[in-house]
Amino acid sequence: MYEQILVLDCHVHTLTVLRSLASAGHKITLGVTEEELNRGFVHKSRFAASTWTHPDIIENPEEFNKAFLNYLHTNPQIRCIFPVGENSVRGLTKIRSDIPHGVLIAMPENDVVEACLDKPSAYRIAEICQIPVPGTRIVNTKQELRAAAKELGLPVIAKASDSTTLLLSRKCIFVRTGPELDALVENWPRTRAEFVVQKEIRGVRHNCDIVAENGRLRLFMESEILRTDQPDYAGNSVFDRSIPPTPVLRDYCERLVAELNYTGLALIQFLRDGRTGESYFLEANPRAGSTIGLAVNCGVDLPAASVRAHFGNSLESDGRYPLNRAQNWFHGDLLGLRKARLNREVGSRQSIVWLARAIADFIRADYHTTFVWNDPKPTITLYRNLLMRTLRKESRNPPG
Repeated sequence: MYEQILVLDCHVHTLTVLRSLASAGHKITLGVTEEELNRGFVHKSRFAASTWTHPDIIENPEEFNKAFLNYLHTNPQIRCIFPVGENSVRGLTKIRSDIPHGVLIAMPENDVVEACLDKPSAYRIAEICQIPVPGTRIVNTKQELRAAAKELGLPVIAKASDSTTLLLSRKCIFVRTGPELDALVENWPRTRAEFVVQKEIRGVRHNCDIVAENGRLRLFMESEILRTDQPDYAGNSVFDRSIPPTPVLRDYCERLVAELNYTGLALIQFLRDGRTGESYFLEANPRAGSTIGLAVNCGVDLPAASVRAHFGNSLESDGRYPLNRAQNWFHGDLLGLRKARLNREVGSRQSIVWLARAIADFIRADYHTTFVWNDPKPTITLYRNLLMRTLRKESRNPPG
C-alpha cells in the first residue's frame, strides 16, 4: 500500500528518509521554511515530489500549527506525517488530537515521546528495565551542582534535562577538575531550568537504530561512533561504522521497547566504558538519528519499516547486515573544525591533524551522509552554498 507522506524537517539525514520512503513507492511532500527553500539543500532531492512552505516551527509555533492543520484539511491525499527532527516530534504531540482522522504520524504515542525526551524520566525507565545508567543527580541551583559533583566525584558531565535546551550553548559540559567545577558554578545559568549531572564514563558511543512494533523489536542495527564534530567527542557523528549486534545491547533495547510498548523508529544510545567494558544507557530518541543513513545503506531500511509498522503491516527481518561498513559526514567535519578553531578549542597543529583525519575518513568511507549517485544535487548544492558563504566572508574581510 503506497501513500502520500508529508516529511517535516530539513536536516542532513532527512535525505535518507526521503530516499527510503520514495524508493518504497510512497509519494513525498517535503515541508520547508522560506529560509530552507532559499538557502537549503534538502529540497533539491529528486525524491521529493513536491514541497510545502510553512512557518518556522521553533520561531512561530502557533502560526506553524495553524498552517499545518489547514494544509492537512485542504490536502486529504496526505495520509502520513513523518517528523524527522526532535522539535517537530515535540510540536506534533501538542496538536495530535486536532489532526484529521485517518492521517497517521510516524512516531510513538505522546506519553512515550515525553518519557523518552525527558532525560530523568528516561533514566528511571532504564533503571526499571535493569539497564545500567551512570550515576545521576538532578540539579537546579549552584549549590545543588556542587553537592552533586561532590557526591558523584569528579569527573562528571552536566547537561540540560530537556534535550532541546543547551547548557551554556553546549549539549554537555565536562567537569574534570576543581577549577572547571568552579568555572561552571561561576557561569551557571540564572534560569530555573532543570539540569542533569552524571558521572563521566569514558568510552565509545554505540548507536542502536531500531524499529519496534507494539513493544516488540523488529529491526535492529548497531554502529559505533568513531569520531564526532567536537573535540570532546560530545557532538554529532562524522565517522561511524557498522558492527555486529552486541547481545547485551540488543537485550537492553528489547527491554526498553517492551516497557514502553513502543511502535516506530528510535535511536537508542549507549556508552561502553573503555576500562570495564560495561555499557551504560545514554538516551532513547523517538525519531531518526544521524546514523540512519548507515543503516539504510546496509540494508536495514528503518524509515520505510517505520511507516509500515504504523500502518499495521507486519515486519520481518533476518537481522543480518554487512559489518565494518563506514559512513562519513565530511561537511559536518569541516564545520566542526571551523567551530573548534573559532572557539579556540584547537590550535594550528591540532587543526592540521583534524583535517588530515577528515580527508582520510572521507576517502576510506563506504558511504557518505548526503551523497548518493542517483541523487547528487543536494550534496552539490550543500558544498556550493558552503563555498559561496566562504567567498562572501573573504570579500568582507580581505587579508591584510
